[in-house]
Amino acid sequence: MITQEDIDAFTPMSEEECLKEFILTFKATLDVRLWYKLIKEEYAELQAETFGTVEHLKEVADLMYVLKGFDVVTPYFLNEIVSDHELDEMDTFIEEANDLVSTAEEYYSSSTVYDAFLYVHDSNMSKLDDDGNPIFREDGKIMKGPNYRAPDLSYLINRKNTK
Repeated sequence: MITQEDIDAFTPMSEEECLKEFILTFKATLDVRLWYKLIKEEYAELQAETFGTVEHLKEVADLMYVLKGFDVVTPYFLNEIVSDHELDEMDTFIEEANDLVSTAEEYYSSSTVYDAFLYVHDSNMSKLDDDGNPIFREDGKIMKGPNYRAPDLSYLINRKNTK
């Protein structure tokens, strides 16, 4: 007999569960300002890619990843941590970033973008060094370790193009 535990083992993690796993495994920062900086970096990288390519889909997933990370670490009292001016800037920019993701979901399909997100999560989880420790940039961003595996999203693009 199939149990709920069996079913759960085959159920993909939610975006939030992925980010919680990443944050706990890598001892990632809870600094909302760094997460916001990462959103800006990924937004710029997405803008630099050609729409409809494997690289573009990867950058969409990367942007989704840091947006969800921001959501996970943003405390209920964000307005107590950052100034009203910073909060307004963050809200406006994050809305733009979410709009880009929504446009990509319309083009690729939300399930394809979610699958890309899961591939990126798997790739991100491979960033530990040989001793199982995270490698940090001076501002706290987690860097790629020697065991890093880049996500291969070509299947997802090919799947979209054959429909």
